[in-house]
Amino acid sequence: MIDARAVVVAVEDYRASPALRPLDGPASDAARYVAWLRARGVPDEAITLVASPLPGNQALIDGLGLPVVPATQAAVYDVFSRVLPAGRADALLVFWGGHGAVDADRTRRLFYADASAADKRNLDFDAVCASLMTAYFPGYPRQFLVVDACQNLTSELALLNTLPHQVLPSSPVVMPDRRQHVLLAASAGEVAVNDTRRRAGLFSAELLGLLSSPDASWPPDAGELARRLDERFAQLRAAGVTQQSPPYLWRRTPAEDGAVFGLTPAGAGGGRLGLAAVKALVDVMLEADELAGVPQQQFLMGLLPTAIRGAVAYSDVPRWSLFQLVRTCEGFEQGRDALVMMLSVGLSRDGDRDRVLQAVDRFWPQPA
Repeated sequence: MIDARAVVVAVEDYRASPALRPLDGPASDAARYVAWLRARGVPDEAITLVASPLPGNQALIDGLGLPVVPATQAAVYDVFSRVLPAGRADALLVFWGGHGAVDADRTRRLFYADASAADKRNLDFDAVCASLMTAYFPGYPRQFLVVDACQNLTSELALLNTLPHQVLPSSPVVMPDRRQHVLLAASAGEVAVNDTRRRAGLFSAELLGLLSSPDASWPPDAGELARRLDERFAQLRAAGVTQQSPPYLWRRTPAEDGAVFGLTPAGAGGGRLGLAAVKALVDVMLEADELAGVPQQQFLMGLLPTAIRGAVAYSDVPRWSLFQLVRTCEGFEQGRDALVMMLSVGLSRDGDRDRVLQAVDRFWPQPA
């Protein structure tokens, strides 16, 4: 029997910050996550409910019968810096619904309910993930984290001031045999759809449907969920319902990390781009400052799945390095998706990112 500890976060009421509109959905999603956890045998004392609901959804949260921690900076920080590190369980599950953004350093930020126009208080989600891998959290070898939040670029938010930066304490000791899986509702620059009519995040609704299916595993099989979510959101994008592309990130110790797309070699029938197409694509990539030098390229390649990243032959010549990257991605069935994900998440400048992604579509079209 796997014992689990869970944190369920719902941030709907952002009345302190007019720029962050109210969200009618995270509270309902939180209630459904709690119901699912209970159905899986997670006891109430192992569930921490963090919520700042809209007034109309307060009764829904109260009806869960759990103690409620407000989704403010001080309260949430205590949950992650003191309450969780003091506990132990085979698995830790975290579900967060609310507003989010990606800053110029490609760091994912999640806004607290007490974020204001002048002081948009937020949690550095990437720092949380990094800290969870260390001895500061000694008791959670399996970790499953879900974020249903927009990934708008902060450059698009017209902020009055720079974002404050809050991180958790962390230990220099990385725990052995740790497995961390992260499902995100949207990639950098994308909006995560919140359906106010259904009072649900689109991503959470799809995920909960999979989690609640009779054949769903416990603890959740993040890789299988990611595969099925990827298929489902491809259908939703084709139908014009949303443009979001949910990524799946993972980390394991000893050191191993990446973004998983169910990668397998493409084989002899996979086809190859002509040299002219590769050259034209590389020419456009080199025009982006973040791809113009080998150190920057290597940093961005860290976003690729390990299977691809490890196969890219190193070169100290920027053009040849990008040529190797494209050719390597061709060798995997989902290599194009991995390249697009790297560019979408890694390139922080809107103009560069749009030009490079348009070049990928032009010179390496998506298979029919």
